[in-house]
Amino acid sequence: TIHINYGDRLVIIGNNGSGKTTFLKTLIGKQKPISGEQKIGNGVRIGYLAQDTKAQMEKSIEEYFKDSIQYEKLEDKSLIYTVLKQFNFDYEERTKKYSMLSPGERTRLKLAIFSMQDKNTLVLDEPTNHLDIEALEAIEEVLKNFKGTVIAISHDREFVKNIDPTKVLRFENGRVEEVYHKKIERDAGDDFEER
Repeated sequence: TIHINYGDRLVIIGNNGSGKTTFLKTLIGKQKPISGEQKIGNGVRIGYLAQDTKAQMEKSIEEYFKDSIQYEKLEDKSLIYTVLKQFNFDYEERTKKYSMLSPGERTRLKLAIFSMQDKNTLVLDEPTNHLDIEALEAIEEVLKNFKGTVIAISHDREFVKNIDPTKVLRFENGRVEEVYHKKIERDAGDDFEER
């Protein structure tokens, strides 16, 4: 049993294949529970960033961004370019095809979209995998200033340290245990990879 309160920063660690992603998908309702139940509060607005953000789309950055937010309801249409700039996309890049973006660029674009959608819960499945330095800095900056709830799977010790989790769950051998995050660096060496 776990209860996640607003503003919590929950990090999930454990070896590959231990059920972390399945747990996340069940938690946010993308997958039905095998048993038990999960409840999501009425005011929860989830932004889910999957491990694989790849999609074979021929939409441009600008088209994908506009399609993902309620662009037609925006009073200030130029706001999308301001937000894209905040996530390190130059105005000239707006016509670049989504399918041609690097994993880091796709992550930055998703975070830009979440910022426009007023998400209050970010669910991140190994968000630092395959990211360039620019994307790592962008995601850590977003999370540092984010006031809502963060639930993340990560093997990245530096990322975990930077988001300063309130709870850490370790998945191991079919069991889940809460570990005190101040002890992680000593006790959970195999769960982490260095940048």
